[in-house]
Amino acid sequence: MLKVEGLAKSFQDQSHNDFNVISDITLDVKEGELLCVIGPSGCGKSTLLQLMAGFIEPTSGQITVDDQLVKKPSSEIVLMFQDYALFPWLSVRNNVLFGLSASTKPNEEKNKQVDEYLALVGLSDFADWQPYRLSGGMQQRVALARALISKPRVLLMDEPFSSVDTQYRDFLRQSLVDLWQKTRTTIVFVTHSITEAVCLGNRVVVLSRLPTTIKEIISIDLAYPRYRYGEPFVSQAQRLETLVEKTNQDIIIKTLNNKEYDKVR
Repeated sequence: MLKVEGLAKSFQDQSHNDFNVISDITLDVKEGELLCVIGPSGCGKSTLLQLMAGFIEPTSGQITVDDQLVKKPSSEIVLMFQDYALFPWLSVRNNVLFGLSASTKPNEEKNKQVDEYLALVGLSDFADWQPYRLSGGMQQRVALARALISKPRVLLMDEPFSSVDTQYRDFLRQSLVDLWQKTRTTIVFVTHSITEAVCLGNRVVVLSRLPTTIKEIISIDLAYPRYRYGEPFVSQAQRLETLVEKTNQDIIIKTLNNKEYDKVR
């Protein structure tokens, strides 16, 4: 399905020196998989998604979908951002309809699809509302419906629930799982939350510090919905936490004396 082979990406700083962000990532994303990606802050998770989406070109290596090289953005791969990116002048219905702008289907069929996807995300009663009248979580569901209605081969999600409060975030996670189980869209979901990764992922890719490589890939063999206070869930979360903490040695305080350490702790 989605294959990343020997991927590397570097940028030039103001002095024209190469700054390596991603170094030699190889990854197979399976058809219909919900794959989560976690790693230290600033390790290049978003850059990896932008490469997968074709927004930027790799320095070396390649990305393919069904053996077709990803060279530029296309309707086959949709990248969903954390800031919703809804059109404020359009209604909820028309925002979702925009996802079908490249479709040649009759308008009647398009509107029927919009109704179906609004129902899937639980927003049928808000079809004629403007986005500003909705909560952040509701706006994110509109963005999700718009992303899925075009039926992309791959949906890339860049920390989409990070700006939502904890209680609503749990609801959005389960909503995403429900949608994924119905559509079986291949999803790559970037998050900084270990709990979120275990709640959602079939597998979790743990990235290293810069220049980023894959530290480990862990399979999460738990049934949905996942009870996050049960022993199996906690065990998986602790395993991931250990891996992530090992990549954060730069933020572990080593030079403080015992008195200072007590203050920080």
